[in-house]
Amino acid sequence: MISEEIFTEIYYNILSNKKSFALIKNHQRIFGYDNYKYWHVHPRNNATEHVLCEEPSVEKVFEEIKEIILTLC
Repeated sequence: MISEEIFTEIYYNILSNKKSFALIKNHQRIFGYDNYKYWHVHPRNNATEHVLCEEPSVEKVFEEIKEIILTLC
């Protein structure tokens, strides 16, 4: 947890192979990646949007999350 208002949520389902990474602020996803139906990113400027992408590396996901967190602090 980064703060009570900002944290990263990581989800993995071994049966379905669903993976999800989300940066949460004030109970709202503000950025994320997941593979529900297909790999997509929920961009920082519109986290409700689904932008198709290739499966990101874990390093890439956390680098992007780190960059966003630095803009929030």
